[in-house]
Amino acid sequence: MPANYADLLSDDGWEPLDFSAPNPNFYWHDGGFLADAPVDVEATLGGALFGTTVVDPWFQWRPRRVKPGFTIPTCHHNLGQMVIVLDGDIEVAYGQEEGAQTIGATEFWVCEAGTPYSVTAGPQGATYVESWDGPMALIETYWHDDATWVRR
Repeated sequence: MPANYADLLSDDGWEPLDFSAPNPNFYWHDGGFLADAPVDVEATLGGALFGTTVVDPWFQWRPRRVKPGFTIPTCHHNLGQMVIVLDGDIEVAYGQEEGAQTIGATEFWVCEAGTPYSVTAGPQGATYVESWDGPMALIETYWHDDATWVRR
């Protein structure tokens, strides 16, 4: 088992996620790949989400940062997910009519596979780690059409 020490609250090692190339694990909820959907993925997500490589993938944790006030479009996954917020806060909205809940630093939320949700970072942004109930290589994300997307 590797030893891994990282300060995820430091600004060191964080880079914008690259959405310019199609992701083969991103699907449009109506069918097909996200790259073929009527939305501009890079214009919507580019520059708003960040990742870091300071955590060894062996741990099955995926660190993320979201810029202040940004809303990640509604999506669901084929695997269950747990998110632990390390800094800032996020508002998680489930489905279409179930309401929203704010999750702050040191809190977590769990989402069952197949449950649509969106995430909005608070005014300070948010840093969190995601964990999945299966190998990260098997994660499929199904993106839903909502007002967050920039249209082509």
